[in-house]
Amino acid sequence: LTSGETFPNDDFAIVENRVARAVVREAGVTRLLPRPTAAALRLEYMWTPRAAGVASIGIELQPRTLTLEPRLIDQYLGEIDASDAVRAAWKSLGDKKKWTESYTKHAMTFVRIAPAKANAAWIADKSWTRPLGLALELVPERDPTDLHAGDTLVVRVLRRGVAVPGFSVGAIREGRAPEMSLERAIE
Repeated sequence: LTSGETFPNDDFAIVENRVARAVVREAGVTRLLPRPTAAALRLEYMWTPRAAGVASIGIELQPRTLTLEPRLIDQYLGEIDASDAVRAAWKSLGDKKKWTESYTKHAMTFVRIAPAKANAAWIADKSWTRPLGLALELVPERDPTDLHAGDTLVVRVLRRGVAVPGFSVGAIREGRAPEMSLERAIE
């Protein structure tokens, strides 16, 4: 785990006590990830797969509160794809403007663990299509480890297990400007 302003650069490590939950699910079984090790600019989780298939890994961080400098707020509203209502509410505060927020981070990834020889159990396991139970998560509608250039990955956005229609989803690719390409999530 690491954090930074520009993907994929690492600016600083996430401290272990900030991790609220770290889980992996493979072959339908969810378990906690082992205790991490601190390294330069990152917190490392070592994990040995127990089954072939697509493993789902989820991390949730404890809430963090910050006050955003006024000069950064317009940029931030763009990054979060703030609605007109949020922008109007912010503008209506006039001279009383002070942006303080509490946020959490929820990260997911999917890893293909291929057996030496494909078998029916490996192919039949679709546990990656089920939520991990994070407070906010993207659940893929197709195997995210089997994408090719030009493919579309459709996801369900869930907040505490409930679909969030119209939620903005962004993707940042290495070597690209930090502006986010926003797409609307399906219900």
